[in-house]
Amino acid sequence: MTKVNWKSKVEKAGFTLVELLVVIAIIGVLVGLLLPAVQAAREAARRMQCSNNLKQIGLGCHNFASAYSFFPFQRYTYERPPTTAPLLNSMGADEIGPITNAGSSPGYTSVPNFNTGANARDWGFLALLLPYIEQQAIYDQGRIPRNTILGRDPFGTNHVSSVAGIPISTYLCPSDGDGSSTRTAIQGSLYKERPLQTGITSYKGISGSNWSWGPFPNNFSAADTCCQASYKVAGRGGDPWVAGNGMFPGNGYMCKRRFSSLTDGTSNTVLVGESTYPNATRMGSTWCDTSGSLAHVSQPPNFKWTNMNDWTHLMGVRSKHAGGVQFAFADGSVRFVTDTIELGILRGLGTITGGEVATDVQ
Repeated sequence: MTKVNWKSKVEKAGFTLVELLVVIAIIGVLVGLLLPAVQAAREAARRMQCSNNLKQIGLGCHNFASAYSFFPFQRYTYERPPTTAPLLNSMGADEIGPITNAGSSPGYTSVPNFNTGANARDWGFLALLLPYIEQQAIYDQGRIPRNTILGRDPFGTNHVSSVAGIPISTYLCPSDGDGSSTRTAIQGSLYKERPLQTGITSYKGISGSNWSWGPFPNNFSAADTCCQASYKVAGRGGDPWVAGNGMFPGNGYMCKRRFSSLTDGTSNTVLVGESTYPNATRMGSTWCDTSGSLAHVSQPPNFKWTNMNDWTHLMGVRSKHAGGVQFAFADGSVRFVTDTIELGILRGLGTITGGEVATDVQ
């Protein structure tokens, strides 16, 4: 009878060290090949969402214009005692009131006082647009534009909590920022009380192509910039606050834009462009006020000025999409403008009456 040896060794299957290293190397190569494709797909989705945001803003501007016969406007107003009742338009917004010398306001020593503060209601066009992007509740809660950005009522004691710090998803490009920390910020500047918690915007209204300083100066005469003529201030054609040859000049409440104003044609005029949130600067990108929601196209897209705190840098158009910036046009379309666009064409898109025709915009 044959005797079975139950103690015989049984070989076990397994990887050798060399085989394991080969498998790891193959997986690493596959990840290296797939990761850029995954990132590109994610960025494509973010860019599509950004385009949709701009589309909503553009349609909101059209609906606003249908309701009031003019587009929403910027209002870079001046300080006024709370007991002084300013002139109001049909929206309850400040109209032309007493224009006084700026005194010691930085940069404005001999021109009308455009300084903003606790008693100035310098709500920007994005704030006026809230009811037309399904944000009526925030608009009503802040009593926009009657109350100040800080929630104060210059006519009495009916003060409310400020809504300026509420983030608005439609005003945020998903590629701009890396989380909730960039959704609100404590802003402070020469033109705003400190601290003020404000919601961030990735989109700004184009004031035009006139910007008088920096490496790309582009001045205009009073005849080309209606706000300057309205303020009767000479020699500041390159200042987009006093003057502006685009859709959203800083003092646009004095020269409201209508469809009839766009003699260049709606398809050749930009409304809103991207402007990424600049971290650690004295001036932010805020949806609530004019200074934080204004940009210009006097310089190339994504141009970075050496002085990161200078308005030349902060007020330009830029995005985190590779190769260019997205714009909402006055005809309601959204188009991508590359960094290599000829500067003269870009400036032409920023004006409303320049007579230019766009030829190389997607």
